[in-house]
Amino acid sequence: LIERLMDRPEFVDLWSYKWGDLLRIESRRLQPEGAAAFHRWVRDCVANNTPLDAMAREMLLTLGDAHQVGPANFSRVPNDARTQAEHVSRVFLGVRLQCANCHNHLLDRWTQDDYHGLAAMFARIDRGREVKLLSRGDVIHPKTGQPATPRIPGEKSLDSTDNARQKLADWLTAIENPFFARAAVNRIWRELVGQGLVEPIDDHRATNPATHPELLDALARDFVEHGFDVRHTIRAIVASETYQ
Repeated sequence: LIERLMDRPEFVDLWSYKWGDLLRIESRRLQPEGAAAFHRWVRDCVANNTPLDAMAREMLLTLGDAHQVGPANFSRVPNDARTQAEHVSRVFLGVRLQCANCHNHLLDRWTQDDYHGLAAMFARIDRGREVKLLSRGDVIHPKTGQPATPRIPGEKSLDSTDNARQKLADWLTAIENPFFARAAVNRIWRELVGQGLVEPIDDHRATNPATHPELLDALARDFVEHGFDVRHTIRAIVASETYQ
């Protein structure tokens, strides 16, 4: 039954809407043409069961005419580099990184260097209709008054902004990354069951543990082992005694 349901166009419509809501696809910021292009791309990904890691990489790295190239609009949703860092961390890591803007996070591992270092990776993006990289652009670290050094959150600083977004995409979608898969399966669980294993779903931290941490870890491992296949995880959850 679940296979037949997932083959229906209504399944594609529903999950396209859910991802679109998370990605903040709306015409006021993106213009109708950009929003339509972004939605078409998301819908094609859902229809083709594109792995979630591939979708994430494409959104992080794609440039071009946003009225024609759907995933380029991901970089146009935020107003600037700092809000893009917050958007990336919330969508892909399930983390509220904005708490580290003015000071080290009081309840989690994230530091000001993590926040402004992640923002620095997006400082050279031109967010006009033609999404492109500029030759210059900095994020000023409020503590030092100097340009922030690009940094993989919680991991390491980078030598320069050259290929910084590529390195971020590699880290984010690596199979050993503990955040990406956990954030994804927690969202899927919440959509199907009605409440996330971590709530709020974008507030994963040591001081806000999952209600069933072993289950969250098992779902995340299974998600990675099956190639970040969203339909596989949906199938596994709806076949469970908990869901039924």
